[in-house]
Amino acid sequence: MTDLKKEYQEVINQLSDPGLISDWQKFEELSKRKKYLEKVIEKEKALESIKNQIEENRNIVASEQDEQLISLAEGELAQLQEKENTLKRELINILEGEKSSFNQNAVIIEIRAGVGGDEAALFVSDLYNMYSKYANSQSWKERVLDINKTGGEGIKEIVFELNGEDVYFKMKNEGGVHRVQRVPTTEKSGRVHTSTVTVAALPKAKKGELKIKGEDLKVDLYRASGAGGQNVNKRE
Repeated sequence: MTDLKKEYQEVINQLSDPGLISDWQKFEELSKRKKYLEKVIEKEKALESIKNQIEENRNIVASEQDEQLISLAEGELAQLQEKENTLKRELINILEGEKSSFNQNAVIIEIRAGVGGDEAALFVSDLYNMYSKYANSQSWKERVLDINKTGGEGIKEIVFELNGEDVYFKMKNEGGVHRVQRVPTTEKSGRVHTSTVTVAALPKAKKGELKIKGEDLKVDLYRASGAGGQNVNKRE
């Protein structure tokens, strides 16, 4: 915790440097690092507070004589322990996200129609609209990369990108086969149809810099063969 606070202060000092305005890339990197450190510090503070409350309740249970007070302390202790586990999982997600080679704030969503014909295509459209509205409620940016519509209102497949804070962690569990049983608008006799679609949620790879050393390169030279005069055979 002490090291994180020290690094956080160093990042703040660098961001306050007026000369940094000319280096936009470094400014963006420091801003992201600042946001990440703030998240970790906030979670660790919350964990520390919960641990202190747990210790206090354990002391009450161990030393108090009043049974009603002991019962209240035990009930609160169970809630605090559950909250502690939740905070631990959230902290692990933040730390693992930092180590990942993927951008946790950008995700590619692919929805494809499966079994069900036109009704499956309508289900794809419904799912896309649902995700789109959820993204809007989270203030995420959305960009459609590819879409294949049917003749009506259905969509056979759609690929779109979502950008925003913690978007991958909130969308990663959407991947898999989704099923719906309902009377579709395309059904006139009132029969219930079962339709499926597949959803894939993939984190977007981070931009990286590729460096190739000269000694790692192999260069082969060739000359033309056959008739063509001396000039052809001299050119490599």
